Amino acid sequence: MAETLAAVMRDRGGALSPAAVDIVIFDCDGVLVDSEPVINRAHAETLRQHGCAVTAEIRAERFTGVSDWHPAWIARGRWVVPAETVVTVTSVQFTDNRQPMLDGRGVPFVRDQPMRRPTPLRLISNAFKRACSMAKDRPAEWRASMALVLHGFRYSVYVRVARIALAEKGLTYEHFEVDPFAPDMPIEYLDLHPFKRVPTLVDGDFVLYETEAITRYIDEAFPGPTLQPKEPRHRARMAQIIAVIDSYGYVSMVRQVAGERVFAPLRRRQPDEALIRTGLEASHRVLNALETIVSDDGRPAAGGDIWSLADFHVAPMMVYFTIAPEGAEALARYPKLSAWWHVMRDRPSVLSVASGLPTERPG
Repeated sequence: MAETLAAVMRDRGGALSPAAVDIVIFDCDGVLVDSEPVINRAHAETLRQHGCAVTAEIRAERFTGVSDWHPAWIARGRWVVPAETVVTVTSVQFTDNRQPMLDGRGVPFVRDQPMRRPTPLRLISNAFKRACSMAKDRPAEWRASMALVLHGFRYSVYVRVARIALAEKGLTYEHFEVDPFAPDMPIEYLDLHPFKRVPTLVDGDFVLYETEAITRYIDEAFPGPTLQPKEPRHRARMAQIIAVIDSYGYVSMVRQVAGERVFAPLRRRQPDEALIRTGLEASHRVLNALETIVSDDGRPAAGGDIWSLADFHVAPMMVYFTIAPEGAEALARYPKLSAWWHVMRDRPSVLSVASGLPTERPG
């Protein structure tokens, strides 16, 4: 081995000095020990820890040829490593009889592998997911066993919409915190969402952003209770309610009323009373519009018997709006909406995501 390393250094004109070598890895491919089963078990365990439920046997069958660096990246998933850090791995290839493989010049075959160690965001969303998707002829049952990953700010109303939908479907998922307002938000997130918003859902090698697209995908792609009415008028009403609250309610109810009355003091800032008045005026138009179209007696907003994406889209905004005293007082003037909210606010999926207040403006 010493002669092999010396030959490598001589071939490089001394560029690779012994002092520059931090570690020597002996990959004997079963010559000394039966290493492949050990590697397969280690990789399978690592993959299971990150949401890909595979066995060592499946790993051997399906992942042979996939770079060993992908499980290594995953194992470092919690490390915060600068994205510009590059590690160059110099590997010398050996034959089964322990002799180094020689290139055309009669010197040991050397392969340099520059590996960019990614931030956790890039690691999970790209390297790991790509490694899983590279396995050829992946069994269909793998899809359901691979972890869903939701990227987003936990106080964002739109992230909460997605989380409610996930809870209603009974799905497990991994949540990666991404604050779109943070000045040091990893630039790698732009690989997932080019507009630097939240949430983003990653399902294997499928990346999806925009909240309504995410919630429809959650409902249609996975088993569990349906979250969209089948009856055309109820389904159309669901889409209308979502459009109304997004287009006309979010800014006035969340940004202006809740943002100034509730969140401004948390940021040690005096509320803008004029902006609150403007928001309340616009909020009344939204509440009145919803009052005329929602169902009676605390039933699902879009009608029928299915608690739908419309209910789950409005709920997180109503949570913030009613924390503001002016918002709670405004809602009380609308009996049908109040009856709906009295039922909706105690729904387990809503309670599971609606706790806590941000110290930053809501998103």
